[in-house]
Amino acid sequence: MAWAGGIVGLVIVVALLAPWLAPYSPIAQNLRDVAQPPSVRHPLGTDQLGRDLLSRVIYGARTSLVIGAAVLAIAFTVGTAIGFAAGWFGRWVDETLMRAVDVLMAFPEILLAIAVVAALGPGLANTMVAVGVSSTPRFARLARAVVLSLREETYVEAARAAGAGEWRLLRHHVLPNSVSVLLVQATLLVAIAIQAAAGLGFLGLGAQPPRAEWGVMLVDSRTYISTAPWLLTAPGLALMVTVMAFNFLGDGLQDVLAVRIS
Repeated sequence: MAWAGGIVGLVIVVALLAPWLAPYSPIAQNLRDVAQPPSVRHPLGTDQLGRDLLSRVIYGARTSLVIGAAVLAIAFTVGTAIGFAAGWFGRWVDETLMRAVDVLMAFPEILLAIAVVAALGPGLANTMVAVGVSSTPRFARLARAVVLSLREETYVEAARAAGAGEWRLLRHHVLPNSVSVLLVQATLLVAIAIQAAAGLGFLGLGAQPPRAEWGVMLVDSRTYISTAPWLLTAPGLALMVTVMAFNFLGDGLQDVLAVRIS
């Protein structure tokens, strides 16, 4: 968990300090240095338009983390609200909300994201919305399960017997005790969001050129895999290591916080 947290922290620092860390502009073209291998001037080489790969990978980290944060905000806010309402109020509220969630869960997340992007149009903002919508059901089901468990706890019954209202019970007793479970899921969701956004970018439905985004970089360089393999190596490794770090960090938090996600 320590190394995963260190890598996640490093990626966050790189993303925040991208304008100062990147040696060149991520979109500036130099046709005299097209597809150059790694060198002192360009440690990771240049792409097919002469753009510095190191600078584009650094700015790609910023794009990926923005996507992860936006997706997390959408899925966490909407999904947790739906799950809490369904689990706490039960009956027809639970049936209505969970049937809607079941409809969304009937589609694989990536296919649902593709459908949303196809309806809204390609672009970074629409990618965030699409992945956020497709990830909402996992938070809704998890939040509902947590609430169903917590509402039967003795301290909740005691607070209700003492005259606490429904909203007070939710705010002061249920929500604080569900944070650990939701935190683990949030960490795992960031990895899923980054990977899904890269997949949409690879299909041409995500971030659009010339924006530096790892999925876009992969699709732009796929025809050069035999002649200039460093074009795929840099963004591919950055994507793989970042996703793995968030996944391992989520697994570590799950063990530390003794959280069981079903």
